[in-house]
Amino acid sequence: MTRDEILAKWESMTPRERDEWVDNVIMNRYEATWEHGSWVYPAPRTRNIVAAWEVEEKIYRMDKVGLVGRYMMELLLIVGSNGFKVVHATPEQRCKAALLAVMGE
Repeated sequence: MTRDEILAKWESMTPRERDEWVDNVIMNRYEATWEHGSWVYPAPRTRNIVAAWEVEEKIYRMDKVGLVGRYMMELLLIVGSNGFKVVHATPEQRCKAALLAVMGE
């Protein structure tokens, strides 16, 4: 997918669909599962900073050449070129940058 296609798909999704997409592509998990008599949904990665940090940790552990750099560049493009803003990036911005970095390989 191109960057524009990824962004268009992102904008067309609900928060839960975005969480599932992030889990599928980055965390290697798939959609909701039935466990112990109830549905278990992916962590709210795009809405919870701790869950988004898990995505960042996975990016760092993937150990693919240039992936961390691509992630940081995508995050800078999303939040603006001021590096200080990266610290304050939302969970949604972090997850979007992670998808762009991984899928844009």
